[in-house]
Amino acid sequence: MNIGKRIRDGIPQLQQFITTSQGSIPSRDEYSSCCRQKTNNFYLYEVPESVKKAPNNIWTKIRPDLSALPYATESDIVRFVIDYLEDILLALNLNFFFSTNLGIKNITPDICILTYGNRLVGVVEVKKPGRNILLQPTVLGELLDQLLLVEGFYCSGPVIGILTTLKE
Repeated sequence: MNIGKRIRDGIPQLQQFITTSQGSIPSRDEYSSCCRQKTNNFYLYEVPESVKKAPNNIWTKIRPDLSALPYATESDIVRFVIDYLEDILLALNLNFFFSTNLGIKNITPDICILTYGNRLVGVVEVKKPGRNILLQPTVLGELLDQLLLVEGFYCSGPVIGILTTLKE
């Protein structure tokens, strides 16, 4: 099995089929715009070798006759993202789990990150790849609204927020 063709920069490749639609960009009526700030104030955390070398089963999702993960809808990508993140949590020995279609006040993130005590601690917003979708102001605003809702619901923080297409 030549896995090199299927992986670029450590990320599984995606291949769209059935539909040609791009990811949805919310309108300004749905979400306010939000801008991204870049910072160099990062803290380095030493990742143990056991975590770096832990297997991730996302690679087994690519059929031998294909060179990428096939998707038609955002829901297909959500499933791949959950599979990918579950193996990371397992390697890190973190006791979180994921739920889909869990809404709060008419806002439903694609994936909710919960503790085993059913406390919502974060959200993952997934978009279909295309047109710099992760940089769109209303897409960033959608994630921000979700994060603020979780933070306000529990009156705590910080909240985990991930915005991804699985390619980015």
